[in-house]
Parts: sequence; structure tokens; C-alpha cells
Amino acid sequence: MVNYLNKTSTIRWIFLVSGMLIGHFLLAQNSTTLTECIELATQNNALSQTGSIYQNLQQLNTDIGDLANKPQISVESDASIQSEALKFDLPIPMHPITKELPIYKVKVYGQLLYPILNGHLPEIKTTVLNQDLNIKQQQTKVDLYGIKSKVAELFFGIHLLGSKKSLLASIENDLNLKKAQLQKAIKGGVATSLDLHRIESEILKIDNQINDLDQQKIGLILILNSFVNKDFTANTQFVIDQGTPTQRPEYQLFKEMKNKLELTKKIAEAEKKVKLSAFVQAGGGIPNPINLFDDSFSPYAIGGVKFSWPITDWGKSDKISQQLDIQQQLVDKQEQAFDLQQSVADVQLTTEINNIKSSIAGEQKRLAMQEVIVNEVNKQFINGVATSLDYLTEVNKKSQIQLGIAAKEIQIKFLETKQSIQKGW
Repeated sequence: MVNYLNKTSTIRWIFLVSGMLIGHFLLAQNSTTLTECIELATQNNALSQTGSIYQNLQQLNTDIGDLANKPQISVESDASIQSEALKFDLPIPMHPITKELPIYKVKVYGQLLYPILNGHLPEIKTTVLNQDLNIKQQQTKVDLYGIKSKVAELFFGIHLLGSKKSLLASIENDLNLKKAQLQKAIKGGVATSLDLHRIESEILKIDNQINDLDQQKIGLILILNSFVNKDFTANTQFVIDQGTPTQRPEYQLFKEMKNKLELTKKIAEAEKKVKLSAFVQAGGGIPNPINLFDDSFSPYAIGGVKFSWPITDWGKSDKISQQLDIQQQLVDKQEQAFDLQQSVADVQLTTEINNIKSSIAGEQKRLAMQEVIVNEVNKQFINGVATSLDYLTEVNKKSQIQLGIAAKEIQIKFLETKQSIQKGW
């Protein structure tokens, strides 16, 4: 008997723990946070999937730049014909020599060109190309940042509808209590059926309003699902939280733009440096490209080095540097304009939040007064001095004030979240 009880207790304990774990798992699956939805919406956007594409492009740019330092092998040919041939006369007595070359030239050859010094120009150009990709990638992050505000609007819209529904449900509950009182009063001959019908009509009106709110909530959830690629429902708990403070992506974009301008200056500097390369050329031509007096098709080979050092560029590099400095000033102005925009937006949001808080304080005083009025009219209604219409009129006024306060409280939370996103979240 004792063993049986012990086994029964163990089984109950196992079921209890399992039920708690399953309940916790289901609860976890049936809730989400604002931060989570923002991350999901960002990941679900096609632009967030371009990071690997930019990395592949940068790798290809690097590979192409490395190839510029490899030996270049090519097969080339050229042919020409001229109006007059080169003629050579050697007046030797008794045996004069006259030689006339063909009026045409044909040459086919292979060439090997090996760069020894190039001022690191290929590497610098590759760096500039990759910096362009960094700018585009950062611009993508700027574009994705706008998703945060859109998701926040949906999130707080869902919360606002839920808050309104809770208030209406509370008002409906009070009216149901009043309905029960009226039913008793009618039996006692104190109230009429008209009073009851008015209360029932108001309850139906609130039911319709709650149904409308439910439909609006479902609509917002469906829009949110399209952003995050999830299947949230009306039963999902949408938890408002605060993300980790970070820097706006625009500032990194400005930094990347300035870096590109600095790197571009190095191209002009590299073009002024010494260029040295070795070459080998081998092929055949007619007449012989090396021995012009050999007018048959002949093989040949040439090797050597090519040296280039631009002594002056007539101030071109200085002009380019000045041009880039001016462009950098433009980027600085853009950053200053963005700073001002951020500052103005922060002041506007702070002002709006303070105004709403002040408005709520006034509405709460009005609500307290309206509650006194409702209680007084309710007493008069019970004593037969006031009608059910008088009572419902005052109840509606109270509910409108409550709904207004709830909407403003949600709006404050939304504006505070918007302000956090505006600063960097």
C-alpha cells in the first residue's frame, strides 16, 4: 500500500513538472518582444542579405588587383604598307650594291611583361574600389534602419488596441452589473423595461466596438507577420522592451565616405612614382625586325627593361587633391546637417512628450471629477430622480476620458521608443 502511494505521488510529481515545463515552453513560444521583432524584420528584408555579396565583390576586386602584379603574356601582331621603300646604294667600283626593302612590314610576336616597380598603384586602386563597396554596404544599413520605426509603430498600435479593449471590457462589466441590478429593480417595480433596454443596447454597442478592435488588431498583426516572417496571433503577448544603445549608421557612412576621399588622393601620388618593368619579345617578321637588310621572314628576340618617371604632371595631382579636399568639406557639411536634424528631432519629441504628459495630468483631474458625477447620477438613478439615459450619458463621458488617457499613455511610450531609435538603438 505504501509503495502504491509512493508510485502515485511520483507519477503526479512527474506530470506536474512536465505540465509546468510544457506550459513554460508554450508561453515562451506565444510571446515576442519589440527588439526581437526588429531583428527579425531586419533579417527578413532582402537588403540584409547583401553582406555576403559585397564580400564576394571585394574578394574579386582584390584578386583582380593582385593579377596586375603578375607577368603579362600576350600574342600581338602588326602590319603596315608604305608608299616608298627604303633604298640603300653602295657605289663600289665594278660591283655597285643596291638594296631596296619591301614596302610592307609584317610582324607576329609573343611578349612577356613583368612589372618590377609600379608605385603600388594596383593595390591602391583595389582599396578604393573596395571602399566604394564599403560605402554601398553602409548605405544599405542606413536604409535598413528605417525598419525599426515601422515595426515600433505596428507594435504600439497593437498595444493601443489592447489597452482600449481592456477599458471597454471593464466598462462592459460595470454595465452588466448595472443590468443585473435593473432586472431586480424591474421585478420590484422600481425600474422600467426601457431602462433595461437602454443598458442592453449600450452593452451591444461596446461588444461591437470590442469586435472592431479585435479585427484591427488582427490586421496589424498580419502586417507585422509580413515584416518578420512569423505567424503571430491575437493570443501572442507583445512585450515592449528597450534595445541596446548604439550609434546611428549614418555616422559610419560619413566616415567611410571620408576614408574613400583620403584613399583616392594616394592614386595621384602613386601615378607620379617611378615605373619599372622587364620585357621579353620573341616572334618573326618580314623584313627582319632586327636586321632590316634581311628581307625574308625571320625569327627574332628582344629583351630589356622599360623605365618611366613622370617628372611633372603640370599640377594635375595638386588639383585632384584640392578637388578631394572640397568634396570632404561637403561630407563634413552633410554630417553637420544630420547632427542638426538629430538635435531638432530630439527637441521636438521631448516637447511633444512633455505636452502629452501635461495633458494627461489635466485629463486625470477631469476623470476624477467625472467619476464623482457618475456616482451621483447612479444614486439619483437608483432613487428614480435620474433616468437610465442620464446615467449612460455620464458613463460614456467617463469612458471617453479613460480611452483618451490610455491612448496618450501609449503614445508617450511610443514617442520615447521613437526617440531612442532616433538617437541610435
